[in-house]
Amino acid sequence: MSNLSVVERLKEAGMMTNVLRVAQPNADLKEFQTLMNEMGFGDQLNWEVNADSGFYDEYCIAAVQEFCKKNDIEADGTEITEEIGERLIILYESLDELQDLHEAWQEDKNEIELKEGSTSKALISSFQTIMNDLGYGKQLNWSKYKNDGHYGASSIAAVTAFIADAGLEGEDPTFISDTVIQAMMVKHGAFYGKKWMDNPKQEASSSDGSTLTEFIGVNFQGKKVLADDLFLPELQKIDKYAGEFGIKIHVTSSFRKDANVKGAIVTPSKMSNHMAGHAIDMNIVFPGGWANSAYLKKSNEANWHDSVKGFIDAIRDDETLRWGGDFNTEDPVHIDDGLNVRSREEWKARFAATQLT
Repeated sequence: MSNLSVVERLKEAGMMTNVLRVAQPNADLKEFQTLMNEMGFGDQLNWEVNADSGFYDEYCIAAVQEFCKKNDIEADGTEITEEIGERLIILYESLDELQDLHEAWQEDKNEIELKEGSTSKALISSFQTIMNDLGYGKQLNWSKYKNDGHYGASSIAAVTAFIADAGLEGEDPTFISDTVIQAMMVKHGAFYGKKWMDNPKQEASSSDGSTLTEFIGVNFQGKKVLADDLFLPELQKIDKYAGEFGIKIHVTSSFRKDANVKGAIVTPSKMSNHMAGHAIDMNIVFPGGWANSAYLKKSNEANWHDSVKGFIDAIRDDETLRWGGDFNTEDPVHIDDGLNVRSREEWKARFAATQLT
């Protein structure tokens, strides 16, 4: 999903007080209400009637109150404090992962490939994100590996600790059974509203007729990558460059159905390469550190780790790839192949081919 800049704005000191007094609908509040509905708090928001009214009314207060109750935060819901905002960011950013696990579990409860040696990197990455949220980051060695999609010793250690804490003695931590994954989803889902599984994710999935393909790279982690078939060679090059410089690409976004991206760092173009499956947004995991949008700004380039500098320069030097930090409006977490600049007609063709979902 996004970096939730709307939450960052709303939790700034005094802003909610000002919003409460406005007479006209507030755009940030509309976005915030949509976010809360996606997190399952539609009943409190009276969503079917009130929807995204843009007012911080009694329904919005009720939704925030319920969120605080579920997350053991003492607050009356009349403002977005820093504590509330930080918790919202953590949980909203892992909602896709929770929904991915739920969807896979619903489809085939006995065959989820969460086990030692599994090649289901995207699903394992989702599982690792949820386990970190549940407090098992130490066992996962999260600071070093994060959600790398590898089910090895660290993941087994996390599951072993979860099994003990959940009173599920007898379960094998080298294979996540139906019992364990259900217990994990129930525990994590309790932080959201009761309808968290009812709302569709922002990222689309491929279907018959679409040219979208899931890309799995050795040096990719984070969210599942969906891309146009014609962009796969570029992703392979990105993966190769990442390996050469010893970094991991932590994907935050790939294909999008439209330009409506909540909390985007840069306002998306109406002809965004994301909408044709020809772009990714990412952070970089480098030895001993994490490079996000603030770290990757050109103004901070002198302070980049050598591995980050080497990787970005490789993207810059590539004949077809572009790094968003060099755009007139900086977007330092973005990489694409310039399709919308090279050929508007080709972009339209790839847009049509990928949107068949």
